[in-house]
Amino acid sequence: RITTWGLFKDRASGLDFAVMNTHFHWDEPYVTKAAELNMLYWRKIAGTLPTIFTGDFNMSPDSPTHRLFCGQAGSPGLLGAFRDCWQLLGKSEVNAGTSSGFSGRKDKVRIDWILATKQFAPLEVQIIYYNEQGRYPSDHFPVRADLKLNGE
Repeated sequence: RITTWGLFKDRASGLDFAVMNTHFHWDEPYVTKAAELNMLYWRKIAGTLPTIFTGDFNMSPDSPTHRLFCGQAGSPGLLGAFRDCWQLLGKSEVNAGTSSGFSGRKDKVRIDWILATKQFAPLEVQIIYYNEQGRYPSDHFPVRADLKLNGE
């Protein structure tokens, strides 16, 4: 569907980095094509810069797309170098669903991810279940992370 991106500079360290955010469709052949295009353009946009890649991927962390982004499977020229911050911090996938359909249900699959290259160390990651009197601001729960950019 869409991917947006930006190039940034950390004021404290002076290090440059990239941030990309996407919203994937949930059906084939769109998913495979979008994953491949994202990995191709990530290299064109960010090169070797540290990168954070977030989004509504509309698929679980055991999907081929997640494995491609995390460099675990796929075409060698398209393999990503991302790590899933949720997994790095040893968070459970049980009741970690991020799509609730405005219902507040947490028992679905985690389809919203925060991925980062090795130059970022995740300090904290959480799913935000905020609501006001049972009314949710989105059909997805927001996911947030605190990351530290290392100079590696």
